[in-house]
Amino acid sequence: MHIIRSCLTAVCWQHTLVFPGGVTGNCIWRLPDHTQPPKLGYDYWRRKSRLAEFERNVIRERTLAGLKAARARGRLGGRPEKLSAKDKQQIRVLLKDPAVRVKDVAQRFGISVATLYKRVGVVTPEK
Repeated sequence: MHIIRSCLTAVCWQHTLVFPGGVTGNCIWRLPDHTQPPKLGYDYWRRKSRLAEFERNVIRERTLAGLKAARARGRLGGRPEKLSAKDKQQIRVLLKDPAVRVKDVAQRFGISVATLYKRVGVVTPEK
């Protein structure tokens, strides 16, 4: 039995068995054919990827519809502005003075220098 098992393992890929004593037969176990993609597994993953793509599109459509409905109700979304219009005007007035540094104004309003320039813009001091 051990010899037959080793013969099955060693010769099975040739699809012909040679048993001890000269008896031959066809192998009932065949190695998988790797020259072509497996049909069942390939179709399964294709279907699964199509379903995932469909779900992604549904989520995207619902998200965009929700954002549109929120905008219609007056909701803008996003982070609230740190500076009000009044604060921006005060910053412009302060920066017109050449003795005042931009860094000090930014610290006073609790923002970074980059945020100050982004929200207020460049203010040239008066001489």
